[in-house]
Amino acid sequence: MQTDEKIQDDTLQIETIARAHLSEQVSGTCPSVTFATDHPWVAPLRHDETRFLKHEIFRRVERVDRELEIDSPYFILSEETTPLLNHLLEDKKAEVKLLTNGLYSTDAIYVASVFNARIPKWIEKGLKAYVYSGDVQKDYPVIENEISESRWGTHSKTFVFDQKDFFIGSYNIDPRSSIYSLEMGLFCDGNPELAGQVSGLLQKRRDNSIYLKTVEDVSKYEFSRISWAKRLGYYLTAVPASLFDYLL
Repeated sequence: MQTDEKIQDDTLQIETIARAHLSEQVSGTCPSVTFATDHPWVAPLRHDETRFLKHEIFRRVERVDRELEIDSPYFILSEETTPLLNHLLEDKKAEVKLLTNGLYSTDAIYVASVFNARIPKWIEKGLKAYVYSGDVQKDYPVIENEISESRWGTHSKTFVFDQKDFFIGSYNIDPRSSIYSLEMGLFCDGNPELAGQVSGLLQKRRDNSIYLKTVEDVSKYEFSRISWAKRLGYYLTAVPASLFDYLL
């Protein structure tokens, strides 16, 4: 049990760190803000037209000319998202940067198994894929060394479109967000400077990640820092996860 004095000391320390860190955060005004949310209580696999958010995201992805940045803790493409990514990489020759979790930085080992099995073909098509290292960012202050030594992952859901506009919300690149879960988020348009700052934050996370530059890098880093217990779970879930990826 923590004493009241210890709780007060920790609270003061957190507040001090937070105030200093807050001054370093991005800030700006969005000339045009769009809030999009799925319709409440929509049933899975039905009433697709009421899933407003994913269609708004897809529409904006289709409009990308040069660059798309994605930060999503899960990355499992579907029948809807596969053609979008193909269009950007093969038809438009756009630069697409993806940041997601690797096996070490996630507890969703079934998602990691599907990702590792399918990401090689996308790397060959030109996708720039990064998996989070699992370490705390060097510029991210913490109150105790024990916290910094913990295993970290990315849980942001962020898109930056052509360095001009961006989205921050709850939508993941996976079937659950597209079909089963109800999601929401904000789009900011018309402030390239602010979008650039958001892009800079994503770059910091990528700098703290592993760049899967080649297909060989996928297998090279697949089990980096992974315990035998987690590796066993990975192998046990790989086949079921691949067969039932539409549920993940």
